[in-house]
Amino acid sequence: MKKRILSVLMALCMVLSLAPTMAFAANASSVTISGQELTSSKPYYHNGTSSNPEGTANDDPEGADAVFDASTGTLTLKGLHVNDGSISWTSNADLKIVLAKGTKNTIVKTNGSAIMGNGNIANNSEGASLVITTDNETTSVENAGELYAVSSGVGCGIWVWEDITIEGYAKVFAQGTTKNGICNNYDQGVITIKDNAEVTAAG
Repeated sequence: MKKRILSVLMALCMVLSLAPTMAFAANASSVTISGQELTSSKPYYHNGTSSNPEGTANDDPEGADAVFDASTGTLTLKGLHVNDGSISWTSNADLKIVLAKGTKNTIVKTNGSAIMGNGNIANNSEGASLVITTDNETTSVENAGELYAVSSGVGCGIWVWEDITIEGYAKVFAQGTTKNGICNNYDQGVITIKDNAEVTAAG
């Protein structure tokens, strides 16, 4: 009897070991804005100037135009303006972009996508996902934050390998000049617009 039970248990273990496992992407541990990497030790981004167009990533919260929380993979935009750069993050990681109440945020990229979350193109494996939403202080479309993601050259306004979700009261305008406004991998990704979000995509 004991041998039978042991045999059944071993067979069950073998079957379970052959079953496919579900892979869950981790939250982004860093994000790059206009060439400046935001991490847990440098979570604040300050808009560029004429003398420093790339902007600055540092540990100074005063006057920051974007704040990154590495523990949750959340990037909060508080009036971000990028004249020729992008927001990008690591493959196989999820990023949440939160638009602060009443702010206008603009990312323009002259060659490439303005917001870029890629994947492993070589073997077509899973990649980045993106959520764009509003903060808890936003209670209506009238006081919602706005996001303008524009590619003025070869690229999309928003290009993310897997899922793109735009929710809450977010107002998003995505434009690609030679490509689509919002793009993802047709095999792997789904684009969802829900709640009270307003989205305009042109390309």
